[in-house]
Amino acid sequence: MTGLADTIAAEIGRDRLVSPEDVLGRALDPIGRQAPATWLIRPRSTQEVSAVLRLCHAAGQRLTVMGGATGLAGGLALAEGEWLLSLEAMRGIDIDEGNRVATVGAGAILQDVQERVAEAGLSFPLDLGSRGSATIGGLIACNAGGEKALRFGMMREQVLGLEVVLPDGRVIDLMNSMVKNNTGYDLKQLFIGAEGTLGIVTRAVLRLRADLPSRQTGFAALSEFDAVLKLKSAVEEALGNDLTAFEIMWPGFFDAVASAASGALPVERGSAYYVIFEAEGGRAMTDDMFIAALEPVVEAGLVDDLVLARSNAERDGMWGLRNNIAALIAAYMPPIGYDVSIPLGRMEQFVAAVEARVAQRWPDMRMTAFGHMGDNNLHLVVTLGAADTADKEALNHLIYGEVGKLGGSISAEHGLGSDKRDYLGYSRSPGAIALMREVRALFDPRGILQQGRLLPDAEPNPPQDQ
Repeated sequence: MTGLADTIAAEIGRDRLVSPEDVLGRALDPIGRQAPATWLIRPRSTQEVSAVLRLCHAAGQRLTVMGGATGLAGGLALAEGEWLLSLEAMRGIDIDEGNRVATVGAGAILQDVQERVAEAGLSFPLDLGSRGSATIGGLIACNAGGEKALRFGMMREQVLGLEVVLPDGRVIDLMNSMVKNNTGYDLKQLFIGAEGTLGIVTRAVLRLRADLPSRQTGFAALSEFDAVLKLKSAVEEALGNDLTAFEIMWPGFFDAVASAASGALPVERGSAYYVIFEAEGGRAMTDDMFIAALEPVVEAGLVDDLVLARSNAERDGMWGLRNNIAALIAAYMPPIGYDVSIPLGRMEQFVAAVEARVAQRWPDMRMTAFGHMGDNNLHLVVTLGAADTADKEALNHLIYGEVGKLGGSISAEHGLGSDKRDYLGYSRSPGAIALMREVRALFDPRGILQQGRLLPDAEPNPPQDQ
């Protein structure tokens, strides 16, 4: 060991550094990126994070922060010479039942937090498929969403306080355990969703909720998108604030997961849209009560078929279809994925327009859509068939151009990372992007954290009409 690595080892311990040869080939995301030969630093405390950043800032050494490596936007696409900093050793979880908060280390795994909170008779409502790997720090950095955002909001709504280390090593105490704290700028919000570009979150105070023992799930097949919108309104009216999730699947998605299913399907194939919705309540809502609440939906003829889960096994089977992304990817190889937000009333128009334009340019294409419709979030999966994968940039411009036309967002819950940064102009005005640059320069003038993520190094490409 020589130079900066040797200095860091002397400060925080040799065992806190993993050598480049041992880092080489480590998975950096679920879609195949692997680490080059680079240093990996694993501090155990906020003080050690501070020491590392102080030394790297002085030396001009660029760092990329590594969470659970579950991101899908290229947040860990390392540039030459960048080092990795992981908070995997900072996994403390402290539950305050009386105040209904949890103070957790940024390296804590989401599922571990959920389980510890459940042991205390409470719940942490943010949930997503990568719960077994995703870290709290990473979820904060990307402002993660998930299946329950319709009711509880995204990660931003779950965070009451933060502890952050700035790029120059300064530790900023923004810890707070109260819902109401109206004392000037809410600085923690700057770091939530900033993807590590302004500082590194080391601890967080999370808001906990009451345990919701009653859980009811429905699965519907529908012929028209207008019926889907009416179903959502009717279900919200019937279930009120108990409605937790409202997910939509286009036929291509349902056919892919249905073909891989080992058990009986909740509804038959052949409909235009499929919806899974779920209510969670503090009171014991019986099956009969749930059915009675949905009778107006059936009487109005909104659905081709509607099935309600009568057991945990049936409920798990319904969600197993929705969450079988492996089967979806296998059916759309090689897959290109998109995570966008679209106004509800324009979702059908958006998917149809994208599919028509992509098919016109790439006749061998196939595409489908699914997602968290209740909070505007759609995921697209596209395969261009025999087309060269170099066409992906043209495809990006086409899809993000349609997003921009409809007033949507090019990133709903996955962040921008390095994959979407150059398309930011489709969702943000030049003035807003310029202000973001100023904020970033204020916090990290030497550019040592997350370079090449979130904001483009140069001016973003102007919107194009491909």
